[in-house]
Amino acid sequence: MHVRVRPWLSPWIGLFTGLVSGATGVFVFPAVPYLNSINLDKESLIQALGLTFTVSSAALAVVPTLAGMLIGQKLRHKLSPATFRKRFLISLVAIGVAMMARALFDALAYQGHTGH
Repeated sequence: MHVRVRPWLSPWIGLFTGLVSGATGVFVFPAVPYLNSINLDKESLIQALGLTFTVSSAALAVVPTLAGMLIGQKLRHKLSPATFRKRFLISLVAIGVAMMARALFDALAYQGHTGH
């Protein structure tokens, strides 16, 4: 890739990679082909890939967490303490039931695959 193209192309590659990563959870495309195309030496390429994957993983975890915290704050302030407590406990029970159901279905599916 020509050196003069990089300054204006890099931000667009980053934006597109972020959009693809946010939508799919996969942060390989188009960052990896782009990093490969700029002819980095092997050590620099590995370092750039590692940094890309680290930052992308952190962003995928932090952004939804912060959004959830902000939404939770707004909801907490709108609900009475009793209503909040009730909805909170119902949510915990629902999460527990969903986890148990998934474990049960996984166990049944596993037994079906082993012939037992």
